[in-house]
Amino acid sequence: MSAIDFSEDGLLITRTHTAGQRGDPVRANERVLGPGWQLQPLGGMLGNRLHDHSDHGFVVLDLASGTESRRYLADPSRPEAFVHADGLIVRNSDDTFTQTDETGLIVTWSRVHGHLLPTSVGLADGDFQSVTYDAHRRVRRLISPAAPGADCRKPDPASCSTATLVYADRTTATPSALGEVTGLLGSIDYDAAGDTPPVTALTYRYDASGHLRQVRDLRRPDKNPERRFVYAYSTDGDITKMTTTEEGSWHLTYSSPGTLANAARRTIRLGARACPTPYAADYMLRGMCKTSVDVRQGASKVMRPPFWKATLTGGSVMGITNDGCSAPIVGNKPTYWLDFRAACDSHDYGYGLIRNRLNGDRNGLDRSQRTHVDAVFLTIMKERICAAITGTVADPFRGTQSSKRSICLSYANTFYKAVRAKGDGAL
Repeated sequence: MSAIDFSEDGLLITRTHTAGQRGDPVRANERVLGPGWQLQPLGGMLGNRLHDHSDHGFVVLDLASGTESRRYLADPSRPEAFVHADGLIVRNSDDTFTQTDETGLIVTWSRVHGHLLPTSVGLADGDFQSVTYDAHRRVRRLISPAAPGADCRKPDPASCSTATLVYADRTTATPSALGEVTGLLGSIDYDAAGDTPPVTALTYRYDASGHLRQVRDLRRPDKNPERRFVYAYSTDGDITKMTTTEEGSWHLTYSSPGTLANAARRTIRLGARACPTPYAADYMLRGMCKTSVDVRQGASKVMRPPFWKATLTGGSVMGITNDGCSAPIVGNKPTYWLDFRAACDSHDYGYGLIRNRLNGDRNGLDRSQRTHVDAVFLTIMKERICAAITGTVADPFRGTQSSKRSICLSYANTFYKAVRAKGDGAL
């Protein structure tokens, strides 16, 4: 079970719930939403961990997916460089490390309270985001370009937007009232680039046992219904009821702890109204308000109807048949066994909906929803394509194996960064 809480200006913050899941002690950002929940700043791009064994000729990258690790060995021909089939890591003169993976994603690792943590993420041609942490190694701020190509490793308030994660310093939750819990995420503040004053975008409330019970999105753009998530749990920590603005009310039953047996919708979505809907996920994931979209920039329209597109997990998403994954950085099939076409077709549908509104059509999405279209795109790649991929591929040079799923996730992150950096020009 997952949710996209925030996506403005690429400041993507998502979360997932798995009964019985525990955060790694090092990865404090996973343990800030109560039992079973994992917070995923930048959509999970910050989940890997780097360990410095350079004095012994290698560094180790622990991957967020599963228990896989990759050992990068010192390159005799390049001082301070460590190589693996999946990329390159270089130790810099300031004791930071720069990782460039096989997909072109560039991550800077810095020492934060005794641990190497990712402090910037970007691509070679820009769109760098930066990350800061608090004394407990929890993500404190995400800083991201408000305009394509900006470099926010040295943030400029005029061109970089900020999401600040605020953690509770006291417990206000009681047996009879929801509230905050010490150490858990209490709110997310958003400071848009420019002179706009910062606002509290989301709040998180818990019961006395520390379970996340309510998430509220306070922004209500264009006077749309307030986005809200409400949860109830079994004694085993499974979610038994979920009510959201977009999905309505669902009741979930389990055959055993953590094993879902049935999910049944009991009520329609809150604040239901006629089309158009304000949510990109309604069009792309739920197939609501189906409408043909314009796929061509400029005055000459080329309209394409949407269809259900099958994904590897056995479900489907709504998309159009257009040019597939046209970005040269990845393409339809970055490797022969991996195909993102369903996600790309849905992303093209989302951009077409924005183009509809720009052309004056009522049924479409406001341009401000581009960041959410991109966020749904990443969700489709990770949860509906990568999640179904199993097996390994061999590194013929080292005689080792790498999981296909971890490679898929790397490509998904890079493709998301590419559309964030270049997508505005496609509208």
